[in-house]
Amino acid sequence: MKPVSEKSLILVVDDEDETRQLIVQTLEFAGYKIIQAQNGEEGLERLDASNPKMILCDISMPIMDGYSFLKKLKEKHYFDNIPFVFLTSRGEKHEIRHGMYLGADDYLIKPLTVQELVDCVATQLKKRDSLQDYYDVQFKEVRNMIFYTLPHEFRTPLSSILGYAQVMMQVNNIPSDDIPKFGNRIYRSGQRLLHMLENVLLMNQLYYWKLNTICVENLISDGLTSLIDIITTISTSLMKQYQRPNDIRLIIQDYILRISSIHLKKILEEILDNALKFSNTSSMVVVTTHDLGNTILIQVSDVGRGMLPEQIECVNSFNQFDRETFEQQGLGLGLVIARELTELYQGSLVIKSQIGQGTTVSITLPKLIEQS
Repeated sequence: MKPVSEKSLILVVDDEDETRQLIVQTLEFAGYKIIQAQNGEEGLERLDASNPKMILCDISMPIMDGYSFLKKLKEKHYFDNIPFVFLTSRGEKHEIRHGMYLGADDYLIKPLTVQELVDCVATQLKKRDSLQDYYDVQFKEVRNMIFYTLPHEFRTPLSSILGYAQVMMQVNNIPSDDIPKFGNRIYRSGQRLLHMLENVLLMNQLYYWKLNTICVENLISDGLTSLIDIITTISTSLMKQYQRPNDIRLIIQDYILRISSIHLKKILEEILDNALKFSNTSSMVVVTTHDLGNTILIQVSDVGRGMLPEQIECVNSFNQFDRETFEQQGLGLGLVIARELTELYQGSLVIKSQIGQGTTVSITLPKLIEQS
């Protein structure tokens, strides 16, 4: 079998000389370049002097075993994208689960066949190449946004801030009633600018979290949040911001969700903000909750302008629909960030909409299950 890349460098870490040499010879015959180590400590030294595309590592080794080696490896975040496969002679379920929790990509149980070894390596390298292609596309989007989109998006609120500040500095005898108005417009433009910057930074952070299994596990295990407190606070704040004091109706019950309060707040903020932004004053935005057993369904419905099916399908980073027609400012990251955060916590986000009739966003998130 021809490997994905005939020059791929692979690190093999195993204290059993005979097993290690058999693996090395098999992979060299298949066209790979190999570096070797007898334990995790030696493996770390090899890593510092090379840039392998994949690691095969035994679990039971002297000095530093495979688990400790993988933990040390995860501390060096620039190795996060390297496929890591454990070699073990036992293959018990608890052992496999522990390795996967630490961030291993696969397991090979010894004794292994030549075909098993070569197929595993080729599969993991192909997955890595596909992931790299995906992130190359994401990087290109970010780069294009930085060069083409951000300057325009930032210029609008900056122009407002600088313009009103200049008037306040240079114009004498400004009517006293106008000063609070100018201050309010400067403040709102500053808030808008801050919101755009925070969304860009959060989007980039989300791409990193999706690659870091341990980080995601910690986020899920540490996050317990009261739903009603978050929804009530956000609704009150947004109705005041949009000067629509009675336009959000809450038909909700309280639940404890398995998500951080910061991220739940962000999800609901973006969805409710969109609902108010793209619907008319005095039209109602309705928020409902439903207990589905292990998860909670949160639905936000408006009677705004709506979205086309192809627009829903094409929800992606740095994209805003009908910008020229509706002239809504901002990078259009709100729904994308809400979806990515929801999925990060093992939930889902679904959009249903009809042009001219409105949009319903349905979010499911895991809840705390009371122990009997």
